[in-house]
Amino acid sequence: MKLMGLAARTRCKRKYSSYKGEIGKKADNLIQRQFEGAKPYEKCYTDVTEFALQTLRRKFIYPLFLMATIVKLLSLPCHAHLI
Repeated sequence: MKLMGLAARTRCKRKYSSYKGEIGKKADNLIQRQFEGAKPYEKCYTDVTEFALQTLRRKFIYPLFLMATIVKLLSLPCHAHLI
């Protein structure tokens, strides 16, 4: 083909994307970025923090439960996992 000056046409393929759009149900935004409550236990939040200690070869996972009226930590269980 090179001797005859012919070349194969290649088409541009689009880049792979695994995005499938909005999947599942989206929760309503009830807080509306107003994080302080007037009464105890009116608004509570959760968070999960993970950090690794290489010397102990373990990961520690701390799920936090916070109350909005006073910045107070309500519970702090700890789970350790091997790295």
